[in-house]
Amino acid sequence: LYVPVEMTRLVYQTLHQAGAQFGLRDAGYYALDALRIEMGRRAWGAEIGPDETPFEAGMPYSAKLDKPSDFIGKAALIKQQGQPLRKKLVTVVFDDPTVYAWGGETLRLNDQAVGELTSVGWSPKAGACVGMGYVGGAVASVAYAGAAAQVDLWGEMVGVRVWDSWNGCLK
Repeated sequence: LYVPVEMTRLVYQTLHQAGAQFGLRDAGYYALDALRIEMGRRAWGAEIGPDETPFEAGMPYSAKLDKPSDFIGKAALIKQQGQPLRKKLVTVVFDDPTVYAWGGETLRLNDQAVGELTSVGWSPKAGACVGMGYVGGAVASVAYAGAAAQVDLWGEMVGVRVWDSWNGCLK
């Protein structure tokens, strides 16, 4: 909502009054971000940006390459279509519900550093932290459906499960 600054208090109070019967309550940034992560929604500057292609970010549907109109980068994307990925966005679900990560932690597969978490938040649905991150190199071409991995959390290796997509990982 965009309202004049002098009206924000009135709008806030009115919304709370109208939403009281539905249990409306305030939510902080981390709660909202965790909901985004839990749903697999990418954020600009974290999961998507000028250095990621729609294929790498798991969003091939976002670039309509069969449209007759042209756009900047269309030719490059058409050329990359079907080629091995240099990196791939994956989903991680932490095994231990008592650990909390923030993003930026190293993701390890088979005792090798293969990527980094971009976003992490607490998921009530999973009962643990969930996150997104990129894996690069040869492991970007591997399919993941709950593969065991580790996250380097301040020098301690904690277990996670890695998935290619959100479908099925938060049941």
